[in-house]
Amino acid sequence: MTGIWIESLSGASSHLNRASRWLNEQWGRALGYSLGDTLRWCEGVAEADGEAVFGAGRGDALVGVALLVESDLELEPDLSPWLSGLYVAPSHRGRRIGELLIDRVEHAARSIGHERLYLYCRSGQLEDYYRQMHWHHEKPVEVDGQPFVVMSKALEGHAAYR
Repeated sequence: MTGIWIESLSGASSHLNRASRWLNEQWGRALGYSLGDTLRWCEGVAEADGEAVFGAGRGDALVGVALLVESDLELEPDLSPWLSGLYVAPSHRGRRIGELLIDRVEHAARSIGHERLYLYCRSGQLEDYYRQMHWHHEKPVEVDGQPFVVMSKALEGHAAYR
């Protein structure tokens, strides 16, 4: 895994276009968002206080993305912040790049004082992946008629972690 970098992507980053394309293809389009909508959302997250877009790369190529966002699920407005949009290019999966991105999002959330981080995923998909990294099932939810699960993780370094 040598040669992998993780960095915060600014709104002006050339990698933000690629990250937005991945997010739109993976989730946004199905929710009715255009690529332009997704790019504007990513630019907003990249420039917002307390939020961030993190990219993983090898050399000059972006190979993964993950976001720290204040709110990611309208059904749960009181839960914050969220790990959102974790995506690793298929050619780079199985190399722990997702874990590196998750660690970076956790570190960012912890560094601004958050004790817990949330995510949601489709029920039966990726739950085991997140459980291996100490994420816990919070509750089932339904999004657009589909079953999802909200998961959370106490962030190391806070009393809630112990």
